[in-house]
Amino acid sequence: MRYHSAMEKAMGSNTGWHPRSRFVELSDGWRAHYVEMGRSGPPLILIHGILVSSWAWRFNIDYLARRHRVFALCQKGFGYSDKKRSRYDLQDLTDFVRRFMDRLGIERAHLVGNSLGGAVSMRLALDDPSRVDKLVLVNAAGLRFRMIDDIAKLQSVLLSPLYRALGNRWAYRLLLANLAYVNLPIDRAYMEGFLRPLRAKGAYPAFIATLRHITKDFELMEREVERIRHQTLIVWGAKDRLVPLKSGFILNNQIRRSRLEIFYNCSHCPHEEDPDRFNHLVDLYLNDEVRGQ
Repeated sequence: MRYHSAMEKAMGSNTGWHPRSRFVELSDGWRAHYVEMGRSGPPLILIHGILVSSWAWRFNIDYLARRHRVFALCQKGFGYSDKKRSRYDLQDLTDFVRRFMDRLGIERAHLVGNSLGGAVSMRLALDDPSRVDKLVLVNAAGLRFRMIDDIAKLQSVLLSPLYRALGNRWAYRLLLANLAYVNLPIDRAYMEGFLRPLRAKGAYPAFIATLRHITKDFELMEREVERIRHQTLIVWGAKDRLVPLKSGFILNNQIRRSRLEIFYNCSHCPHEEDPDRFNHLVDLYLNDEVRGQ
């Protein structure tokens, strides 16, 4: 695929994973990494989930950039953005996206968020609705359920030693195959793209700090989701063991102007597992060719 050659050209440096990687210093001194594609059309910001980076959108950026100015952002503490000491709660992560928009002069944008990125997208839509056009929530976190609570509780018992064992690719492959994917090869190229930013100094503390706030943050989010008034496309991989399909139905019921699309052969990351269908669906939706309810 096209992204492999592009990625390989950039992987030899410390400037990000893509030839169009960019860095910008935000108003609070944090350096943000992002990939920018597309010369015209409304702004579209892609927000990844926990542990990963903007690399997670490698199958989507080019297609969506045909009719949008795409900004695939690395969240603070993850990917190739700064990993300094911070709270890393949901509000902190949301403020990072807002400051990124301010720095680049983006007054209003479509937001596409996967997992924790979906929770960030909803938080921004709730806190600053004028900055958000349409929402696309992809197996979005933000509601409490047993799996998320258990992961937060196990952070020091299970996830900490697993994270520290960065050289143990088999452990990561087992984790990813059981929680994130059912329809994506976890091969050498994937593992290199996934692991590279996790080896950076500060990545581990940022990950643990983010987990520490999940339960409390999602309790608050659960009480507020019904206030979202934006047109919202909810995309869900039905085989997700991390954020179950039940959450997709709940969000669809609570967000008034929403539409739910189920990817029955996908798990937590349908944008990676079935990118052709995902890209086509999102492109049509953002251009008013598929509407929310």
